Amino acid sequence: MSLASVEKLSPAPVPAGGVHFVTAARHADLCTDLRVRRYLVAPVGPPHRGRLRHAIDAAVESALALRGALPSAVDLEAALEPTLRDQVFRARALGATGLAVALPSLGGVTDGGVLDVADSAALAAWLTAARRGPLLLVLDETDRAARLLAPVALGDLAGVSPLAASSDSTPPPSGEIEALAARPPESEPAPVAPPPVLTMPRRGLMKKRSALRTEPLEAPREEGAQQAPAPTLLQKAAALMPLVSAGDATPANERTAPAPPVFEDELASTLCSEPELLVVEASTPKPTPAPTAARRAVDAAEWRAQAVELDRARGPKPVSVIERLYVTRYAPLLGALTRGEGDAAVKSVVDAWRQSFEHSYREAFSALRVTGKRPPMVFDAPEIAGRIGRLNGARAVKLLLVDAMRFDVGERVGDRLKERLAGRAVCVEQMLLWAAIPTNTQTQMGLLGRGLDGLRDAEPASDPDPEIVRGRAVGTIRRERVGAREVMKLDVVEARLRSPGPGYDDRLDALADEVTPILVKYIESLPPRTLLFLFGDHGFRMPASMDGRTTGAASQGGVSPEEVLVPGQAWLVGGVH
Repeated sequence: MSLASVEKLSPAPVPAGGVHFVTAARHADLCTDLRVRRYLVAPVGPPHRGRLRHAIDAAVESALALRGALPSAVDLEAALEPTLRDQVFRARALGATGLAVALPSLGGVTDGGVLDVADSAALAAWLTAARRGPLLLVLDETDRAARLLAPVALGDLAGVSPLAASSDSTPPPSGEIEALAARPPESEPAPVAPPPVLTMPRRGLMKKRSALRTEPLEAPREEGAQQAPAPTLLQKAAALMPLVSAGDATPANERTAPAPPVFEDELASTLCSEPELLVVEASTPKPTPAPTAARRAVDAAEWRAQAVELDRARGPKPVSVIERLYVTRYAPLLGALTRGEGDAAVKSVVDAWRQSFEHSYREAFSALRVTGKRPPMVFDAPEIAGRIGRLNGARAVKLLLVDAMRFDVGERVGDRLKERLAGRAVCVEQMLLWAAIPTNTQTQMGLLGRGLDGLRDAEPASDPDPEIVRGRAVGTIRRERVGAREVMKLDVVEARLRSPGPGYDDRLDALADEVTPILVKYIESLPPRTLLFLFGDHGFRMPASMDGRTTGAASQGGVSPEEVLVPGQAWLVGGVH
């Protein structure tokens, strides 16, 4: 039976963590079984003494990189606890059941069966996390007797005072106190309640990101229950025994506790879909925004769900379906990848859809140059504007072309214009226009003057616009004559894209903020009942850094969806109530 068949027959396991000991003979079989159960398995190579943390980090980061995980959100030299939380979060963001760290035998890094301080701290942190989150720690059976060096509170070593139990009893000699402290308890420890089950939110029940960022999760609380203060890192460290067996990862002060402490850090708030597992202070005066890690988890799940829907839309589709997929799926996913939020699976879907679009449009463009059957194109803007003007009773029609305004820039500009022009102008219609090949300014301007007749001619040269190269005042709307028509043109977007800039959102927002006042001033100068058709001529592709913090100079002239599909907006000026 193939691995795919086994995966279909095997039920999806409940995400949970813990510590599992296995013999060396069954180590490889267990790792195979965990992969079938959708765990992200990170096999650790033989570590050197004092370098256990580095060996685990290298194995986990290698496994995450091979699966195309999100980039790390912590520094390379960050503390152990935030690094561990970030690695588990990134594994879960891939859709894995959990993270499984398979350690080799620790006999080579022990001294008389005892790990040194650095290795003890690293292993103790992983053991603690395995009891609290979707993390499975696989250890060799021979390491059950291995002992860890960890800090312990003096009160835990001292135990209960004999004077508190009986006032008549006398304290034992100091030698007997040391013997009692070193001797293990005679009675078996009380059973510890299992850790909370941590699950990802189910698809379809996910909140919108805007709601998640404003609505806190509150836990139901029984009447009369008191909220215990969250333990600090020092208190957590003090809860560990000085010599703890690797087979018993439960701290001493938790062995008699009725339940384990609440997992209150970012990992729990990220992965828990059950609000009762989260504790919120009753005295909180105002809602607390969701942690950054929680937003990253929800965003990653949302992008993956949208990518699945985009991937399902294969085969020939009408123009209306392609435009809807571009607006609702492709463009948002493209922005997520440019910001560095999407993983490798999302990127592969976006790249495949782009390549399919490019291949289809090249073939269709060759045919439409002959047949004339085409979607609404940029050179159709005068006819489209005239039709919309007649439907809305406009007295005049104006065309305003914003050079290189692709869909996401136009969307931001439209939102800002609605706020600035409320009561003075209204957007009566929005659409997508298709740019001709090659997608540059000269091609679109030439076709605006000649129309379909120009489309049947040979493709024009794709030289840059000399007006912009000479550094003309790009912030001024200028009048251009294209054939028998007059078109107003704004070059500020095209000029700003020719050099690198900040991240995706910051850069596009800056473009919209610069364009909007120029357009508002021009629209306010138009007489009432004028229909202004605002449109772009072509889009662009904007490379971004791995972390999404910077973007490079944009390129144009290709056949990608973001270069071909541009916005068209019809604004009716004056007489608006």
